[in-house]
Amino acid sequence: MFKQFSADFIEGCCTAVMAKSGAGKTTLLYLIGRLLYPYEGEINYSVNYPLFSYVFQENRLIENVSAVRNIKLVNHKLSLYKIKEQLLSIGFTSESVNKKIRDMSGGEKRRIAILRALLADYNILLLDEPFTGLDRYTKQLMIECVKKNTIGKTVIIVTHNEEEAISVGCSKIIYL
Repeated sequence: MFKQFSADFIEGCCTAVMAKSGAGKTTLLYLIGRLLYPYEGEINYSVNYPLFSYVFQENRLIENVSAVRNIKLVNHKLSLYKIKEQLLSIGFTSESVNKKIRDMSGGEKRRIAILRALLADYNILLLDEPFTGLDRYTKQLMIECVKKNTIGKTVIIVTHNEEEAISVGCSKIIYL
C-alpha cells in the first residue's frame, strides 16, 4: 500500500494527511499510532517514548457512563472541575455533563470523543476525520478547542477538507 512512502511529521506541529477515500489514510494513522505494525520498512519517532492520543472515525465512547467519566478514564489526574470546565467550554450544560453517553446526540458524542483525546496525556495526537457529523457552528467551536489544546504538540490529522486542515493550524499537508 505504501510503496516507497516516506514522510516527516514535525515535532510540535500540525500535519494534515489528505487523499481520496480508500487510499490508506486511516491505515497510516494506525501504523503511526502502533495499532498496526508495518510488514517492512520502519517508523521512527523523534521522542523516546511516544504517547498517543487518538480520535477515531467512530467515537468509541463507553455508552453506560457520563461524559465526565469517559474523560476521567483517559487521564485520572484531571480534576472533575477541570473536566466540567472544558465540557462547558464546548457547549455542554452543567446538567448534561453527567448524562450517560447513550442518551446523547451524535454531535454531543463527537465533541466528547474529541475532548477526551485532547485531555489525555500524550505527545502525539492522531485525528481521523475528527469533525465529521458536526454542524458548521459546532465544527468551528471544536476546531478552536483543538487549536487551544494542542499548542506545541505534534498533531496528525486525516481529513478530506483542506480548509479544516488550515483552520486547525496545520503547517504541512501530505497528499497520499
